[in-house]
Amino acid sequence: MSNYDYNNLNVGSLDYGTIKSNLITFFKRYPQLQNFDFDNSTSSISLFLDILASNTAYNGYYLHSVLTNAFPMSATSKKAMMMNASLYGAFIENTVSARCVATLKNTGTQEVPQLSAFLGTRTNGSPCFFYNVDRIPITEGDNTVSINMITGKSVRGFSEFDAEKLYLEIPINYDPTAIVFLNRELIGSTYDDVAWSQLSNFSNETVENANGKVFTVINGKNGYYVTTNLPGAATPSTTVTVKAVDSDGSLSNSGVINAARDYPSVTVVSHTVPFGGRDEVGRDYVRSYVPYASNTRDRLVTQSDYIDGIYQYLLSKGSSISKTSISVSSPSPGQIKIYVTGLSAELQEDMMVNYLATRKMAGISLTYGQ
Repeated sequence: MSNYDYNNLNVGSLDYGTIKSNLITFFKRYPQLQNFDFDNSTSSISLFLDILASNTAYNGYYLHSVLTNAFPMSATSKKAMMMNASLYGAFIENTVSARCVATLKNTGTQEVPQLSAFLGTRTNGSPCFFYNVDRIPITEGDNTVSINMITGKSVRGFSEFDAEKLYLEIPINYDPTAIVFLNRELIGSTYDDVAWSQLSNFSNETVENANGKVFTVINGKNGYYVTTNLPGAATPSTTVTVKAVDSDGSLSNSGVINAARDYPSVTVVSHTVPFGGRDEVGRDYVRSYVPYASNTRDRLVTQSDYIDGIYQYLLSKGSSISKTSISVSSPSPGQIKIYVTGLSAELQEDMMVNYLATRKMAGISLTYGQ
């Protein structure tokens, strides 16, 4: 076939019909092929070109899809965008549930384990569930304890941990911020499930402080990877259980906790207003987050870093506040003053304490106000 000039072959289409037509036009140029009946759909050469065109169309489509989704700014599927984001060191939470802090009493004889169910009510009167992120210790007398709570549809346990690759995948509809990792360990003469600590880029916990008993969550192929593949992390046993909350998004924002479902000894004294629940992010949010994360590594230094970071935070909370509503100034060296027009008090506190404070440079003081 070295006598054929492939520069004359039109390869500018992925459509099956056009591919076959271009092949016929190309081969008809050569006298040695004049005896082939290209125009007869039942001829052997036509059937051969059908197969060749079909194979070329399939390969072209898949290659185009792979190349398109291989880069964050050209990817068309949200799953590909989220995988690309993880390659840039970013982590994207697809959906998160509302959170609050509850003041509780536990007059029973045992601690209440993590992710135990509490009955609640949404603002529209429909029932919902809350779950304790922390263990609830026994309280004495009139003493109370403050416990982080999260809303959700249900809690599910996963046990398919890959001991060789050190990860377990959970579906993308689960809240990645409230994962319980239980490792079966020998304590004295009996085995018990020991909860390991979750690490993120901004957590206060360290591998050393947790004696290596740590895990993290990253974006995975079809959901999230819960993994212990971290420098200095301990190797878990062959019996691992991961518990996760099926997120109910924004449905339970401003809901009310009524009572513990299975522990009558636990009393709900009071709780803050649940907020921060967000439904699934769209492709536009994921696409906008990648440049921000890759440029700043989610650390805030310049004025534009703060504006972009605050805007990404607001998007992640489902807020429709525009960038023009964000004001960032530096009234004196080492001080950053922030104000967002129309921001609720709950989001303001969460943004300042849990988001900006964990991303600012050391020695920088943050204040909020006009």
